[in-house]
Amino acid sequence: MPTKKTSGTPEPSALLRRQAEQRLAKLLTRKSLSASKDPRALLHELQVHQVELEMQNENLRDMHLWLAEARDRYLDLFQFAPVAYLSVNLDQAIQEANLTAAGMLVAERKQLVGSRLAKWVARGHRDDCSRHLQAALQSASKETCELPILRGDGSEFLGHLEIMPIKSHESGKAAGWRVTISDVTARKRVEEELARTKEAAEKASLAKSRFLANVSHELRTPMNAILGMTQLALNDELSPAVRDYLETVMQSSESLLELLNDLLDFSRIEEGRLELESVAFSLRKTVNQVLKCMSVRALEKGLELSGDLSDDVPDNVLGDPSRLRQVLVNLVGNAVKFTERGSVTIRVRKQSESKEEVGLLFSVADTGIGVSAQEQQKIFAPFTQADPSTTRSYGGTGLGLAISADLVKLMGGKIWVESRLGAGSTFYCTVRLKPAPAAAGPVVRREAAHDLLASRTTRPLHVLVAEDVPPNQKLVAAILRKRGHEVTLANDGREAVDAATQQHFDVILLDVQMPVVDGFQAAVAIRKLDPAERRPPLVAMTAYAMKGDVERCITSGFDDYLGKPFRAEELIRMVEGLADQGTSNQAVRAPKSGRRPRLRYATAEARLDPAHENGRYLEAARKRCYDDTMFDEMVAFFFQESPSLLRQMRISLAEGNAVELVRAVHRLKSTVGYLGSPAAAQAVTRVEEIGLSGSLANAPPAIEQLEAEMKRLNEVLAPCRPQEQRQDQG
Repeated sequence: MPTKKTSGTPEPSALLRRQAEQRLAKLLTRKSLSASKDPRALLHELQVHQVELEMQNENLRDMHLWLAEARDRYLDLFQFAPVAYLSVNLDQAIQEANLTAAGMLVAERKQLVGSRLAKWVARGHRDDCSRHLQAALQSASKETCELPILRGDGSEFLGHLEIMPIKSHESGKAAGWRVTISDVTARKRVEEELARTKEAAEKASLAKSRFLANVSHELRTPMNAILGMTQLALNDELSPAVRDYLETVMQSSESLLELLNDLLDFSRIEEGRLELESVAFSLRKTVNQVLKCMSVRALEKGLELSGDLSDDVPDNVLGDPSRLRQVLVNLVGNAVKFTERGSVTIRVRKQSESKEEVGLLFSVADTGIGVSAQEQQKIFAPFTQADPSTTRSYGGTGLGLAISADLVKLMGGKIWVESRLGAGSTFYCTVRLKPAPAAAGPVVRREAAHDLLASRTTRPLHVLVAEDVPPNQKLVAAILRKRGHEVTLANDGREAVDAATQQHFDVILLDVQMPVVDGFQAAVAIRKLDPAERRPPLVAMTAYAMKGDVERCITSGFDDYLGKPFRAEELIRMVEGLADQGTSNQAVRAPKSGRRPRLRYATAEARLDPAHENGRYLEAARKRCYDDTMFDEMVAFFFQESPSLLRQMRISLAEGNAVELVRAVHRLKSTVGYLGSPAAAQAVTRVEEIGLSGSLANAPPAIEQLEAEMKRLNEVLAPCRPQEQRQDQG
């Protein structure tokens, strides 16, 4: 039986009917149906096939019903889909549209069918619509875009279009597109509102940072004077009661400074502006520093404070020692604070180690009040403590653990606590550090004041200090004058520029926030006064401590940056270090200018010659050395170094090496600057000037004069020579 030829893929019912007809045709044409076959057998076979055909007809009727129901279901899904559905031909005309499309576009389906898709796109964007259609066709993949869609009533909405190319079943070639449209106007409105909210929050955060910077300046400026003046006062002879008062002031000021630093650290971390150093340091020394720092507080409460580092923990590592120490001090400080009796122990264990990094586990265990399970997560949130009564009983802002958690995260680790109420707590934190390479040099060590003074000396300097706050002027001047430096004070940037115009200074300290002319403007003006080889080093003094301040100071012409409040040794180290660098550079370059920095003394007593009233001279020398410990160490350095330096000068003279002569005399000049007389200082300066000139013809008599002055100075200082050096000499 011939079958009707249809285009495309036939329906399932048509396939079943065609199969039945083909089977019957084969049956009628079989050779077994010849006349020679038994008619009764043929009749039986036909009856069997009749039953099969009736069963197939029943199956066909069931199939028709199922297909009708499925068609209705899928038609409902198509018509009432949550997105507008359009079938578009290659002429970009709409062939089919669902009811959702009609409702979304406020048009009847007959208005949609036959119209071009671009008609329903707002003017000015219709070319974009055609471009996206062609792009989907060329790439044979889905194309998405957002276009303003025009409704039938003239209104518009923002539509999200998904364009999918479709192919013909017969030819396999492109036949058009399937396009869906979603109304994303509300979503876009929410996104824009979120963007505005985010921008407002960022502006508020910036305003908060500026507020913190200003508050920091206002708080640090008076605290600088409080800490510095208190430190100076504690160096003098005091009655026990007065010393106790001043030590209480010092402790309270340091507590306030710690709180201020916590607030600034929290702000930096919150804004993602805190960066870690990567320097070589000793892990064991860092832990020992923490133990030493906390030992006084632990001793006052009768607690046992101890440390336990495994033997396999590497000592020399690369990382940020100050931030690691900050975390440990906070954890140990909390343990001591919340423990009334018992012990506090720091343990360090190695978790992992490779060529690239080492993983360490720190733990701080105490026998204190403990933390309940429900409060253990809250304590790492900012401004939070386990119990509000804790603040009243123990004090604190609740920032320490939050900052520690963020710092540990920056170091590649995490922090957690294990504790029970009344049974103590153990805080754990992991960090990832890098092994220090063998060529990294000596590890970082924070020098105390006496370490600094024992390791180096410098000549008396003429320092310009520009500061508008009188207490800070007194502080800086007192520290530098006790070191034997001459100090000129300026009340603002304009006075500083005028002073730098009239005379030469070895170092200039400028507060960046001054009236009339600020420190940044003054630095630019001072940099224009002298040639590059004679420019004095400029140091920015500021109470600002926000990220970017250092960069701004350097780009404004400063050579270094000193944050307030600072300690005496920090100021001394920076001023004298910069002066030494400047002098060394001048010695090598031998600048053309004949004007040299002159030796100056800050007090009348310093002008005394050691040949007269040796006692008063030694008293003046002690004052220049800031305290007795420094004086003793300077004397020891003088007797240890001066003989070899004088020999080095003689050797350099014999070899005609002016550069080595200048280096030796410069080192001796630093020692004489602390302990010497004007005659010795003049002799040192004369030899230095000859060396800098490059011609050594006049050097022999100058060196002889210097040796004579050094011999007299040796006699004056002999009673102060350390006992061990006398024994070595004997």
